[in-house]
Amino acid sequence: MNRQAIARLSLAAFSASVLTIVGCSTYPAPMSSALAYQYPEAHTVDQIDVFHGVEVADPYRWLEDPDAPESRTWIEAENEITFDYLGGVAQRGAI
Repeated sequence: MNRQAIARLSLAAFSASVLTIVGCSTYPAPMSSALAYQYPEAHTVDQIDVFHGVEVADPYRWLEDPDAPESRTWIEAENEITFDYLGGVAQRGAI
């Protein structure tokens, strides 16, 4: 068995142990419920910088200023989805 497989098994065993300690037999997987959420659009811009002659695209540059009105709107929409999800995890307080 290679190291990666051992690491995966160890993580799975650890996760199961933690969930048993907090009295949780099932944990809502974010990936399985992700389809039910409507995530805010993170549009892209045509921002290209040139560093030492190499063009580097930076399509999400508009998000680098977290205080910009457009960024705040996007961040608050993401937070609403995140905190709604976390609020539904019954074991959150125990963890």
